[in-house]
Amino acid sequence: MTPISAIVYFDGDYTGDDCGENFESSNFVSMKFIPTIRFEALLSKIKRLVPSGNTKTLNTLYYRFQMSMVPVSYTTMTIQTQEDVEAMVDTHHGNGADICELYADFQLSSYSTGSYQEFSFPPKSATPYKNFSYPSFSTPSFQQFELGSSSTQ
Repeated sequence: MTPISAIVYFDGDYTGDDCGENFESSNFVSMKFIPTIRFEALLSKIKRLVPSGNTKTLNTLYYRFQMSMVPVSYTTMTIQTQEDVEAMVDTHHGNGADICELYADFQLSSYSTGSYQEFSFPPKSATPYKNFSYPSFSTPSFQQFELGSSSTQ
């Protein structure tokens, strides 16, 4: 069983144009996986390879493949189940591409509560700063610190 070579793009944009759907990112990792890989194992492998630390969780995984040669166009499918992984492998073998293109959409997560939350910046609950003023620091006058004078006079 020959492993499938893949490129996993992350931290970029998922866009569309005249040629179909695109992954625009300068961040990617290369990987190989066996065609019979389980969905959970594929996700685990991607999470280990993508340098995201403990601050992100994998939100959605997309597979991009070529739909037609003339004109060249691409489409994507969302990988959410084991059946989607099997369909991706079948499609990859069917279209003859050398490399399987994946896009991993990560989101920030919170581990403090034991559950995942989406964060927005600024937080939705945040209110704009009201009546904020910078602290003022008085600068000592030079008259207070005359050289050679005694402070105990």
